[in-house]
Amino acid sequence: MEEVDLTPEEQAAVLQAGRQAKAIRQKNDAYWQRILNPGANWSPSDLGSWILAESKRKDAQNLNPRYVGPKGFILDEYSQAVFDLLCMYFTNHPDFEKAGQYYDQFREGRFSLEKGIMMVGPTGIGKTALLFLFCDNPRQSFTVSPCKLAVDSYEGAETSQHGKSIYDRFTLKSDVYGGRFRAGQGGRAFDDLGNETIPAVLFNKKRNLMLDILERRYEIGSEDAGITHLTTNLTTQQIEDLYGKRIRSRMREMFNLIKFDPKTPDRRE
Repeated sequence: MEEVDLTPEEQAAVLQAGRQAKAIRQKNDAYWQRILNPGANWSPSDLGSWILAESKRKDAQNLNPRYVGPKGFILDEYSQAVFDLLCMYFTNHPDFEKAGQYYDQFREGRFSLEKGIMMVGPTGIGKTALLFLFCDNPRQSFTVSPCKLAVDSYEGAETSQHGKSIYDRFTLKSDVYGGRFRAGQGGRAFDDLGNETIPAVLFNKKRNLMLDILERRYEIGSEDAGITHLTTNLTTQQIEDLYGKRIRSRMREMFNLIKFDPKTPDRRE
């Protein structure tokens, strides 16, 4: 093929056209990356900014699943560290496992991205609100299930088979519809452990249902059950008294324990 000599102007025009074509390709690639993997490359600050922006939308009360009411989560000096930590966790950021280096509040914690989240603290400080704020996330979206509702649904079952289906539903991955990250299936968060009826009764048969659910999810593993999260007002001794030493030990393997600052005020007062 005969070589064609280009003038400097023509060479500049070809180079400019090549740059424009490359920019278009990169833009298209980025677009399809967002479509096919909407959680890719989100940083903790990205997630935090998005959540706060979503929660402030004027139509939040009617349209936004993160809206939890005027007395819900409040970001202040007491909750900022927990909020930042969850932003790290739900973007799968390695700094989550080093949180003790950055926050005195978590200095004694041993955090792992392989575990779920367990938030512990008194009533009214925003634990439930935080679950709803982070239920749609880049790592693995999840469904929030109050422990009391799970047990009440089981006790209200019309047949033993119906009760088994309710139990099974809470031990496997949850269906997560819609949302920014379009998860399809995801994990499950159990809210307010200890507030449910113990034992649960179905046709005169008694069982500690949340104990059974947590043990089965532990045995199945997060690959099939999804990641498990938990909130509770109970102390470790109360957990052992209600659910036994075995599950207390397994909880250490299942959860990153996040304790709120004991000075955190009750938002409901």
